[in-house]
Amino acid sequence: ERCRALRAIADEEKRKHQAAVAIQCLVRRLHACRRVAIARNLRSHRRHHASTTIRKFWKRFVGRRNYLYLLRELRAHEDSVVVIQRFSRGFLVRYRQCKVALDREDREWAAVEIQRCWRG
Repeated sequence: ERCRALRAIADEEKRKHQAAVAIQCLVRRLHACRRVAIARNLRSHRRHHASTTIRKFWKRFVGRRNYLYLLRELRAHEDSVVVIQRFSRGFLVRYRQCKVALDREDREWAAVEIQRCWRG
């Protein structure tokens, strides 16, 4: 009977030890999963930052290349641009003058019409 009691105590200690090991295993697993998630998140953030930086420099390079191309094209056709500007500015001036003249004519007509109606 004493042997049975000692065996029961030993079994209880063994069960407690196994439970403690299982708990430690789960806690260590949880901590390891968190560390892995943090490492993955950090790696993802670094990759995103690197790709954003690469994209920024690429867009800058392409934009500057296009700008320089347009600048060369503009300088190659500078005389044509000046002619187009001259004609368009002249058109705009004549258009505004015509508009002002029409507005003035409308106001004068309205004034004459008011005077005619007033005088009878």
